Amino acid sequence: MRKLVFSALACVAFAGSGFASNEIVFEKQDFLAEMSNNNSEITESGGNPCKVYVWATGPDGKSDWKSGDGGSLSYDDCGKYKDGFVKDLREKGFTFEEENIKVIWG
Repeated sequence: MRKLVFSALACVAFAGSGFASNEIVFEKQDFLAEMSNNNSEITESGGNPCKVYVWATGPDGKSDWKSGDGGSLSYDDCGKYKDGFVKDLREKGFTFEEENIKVIWG
């Protein structure tokens, strides 16, 4: 009986592992990159979609998400777009923490 219970548990654990995601996500960094096996190739237009999201407080004291769409860019160009977007927000008087900057490429 004991062997049967352990065998059943082993089968359930093994079967459940087949549902694990193949997606890789890096969070709490300046850059958030999401890639999967199906979306690891760069599109024909020369890059992947690049979007930047920043939780920022404006000069008026109100906090809100600020977003920028860089279009179809390479990984490096998306990072440069993020740097320019962040610099522009700071020049306009917005304040935010580095951990509140999210970039999605791909």
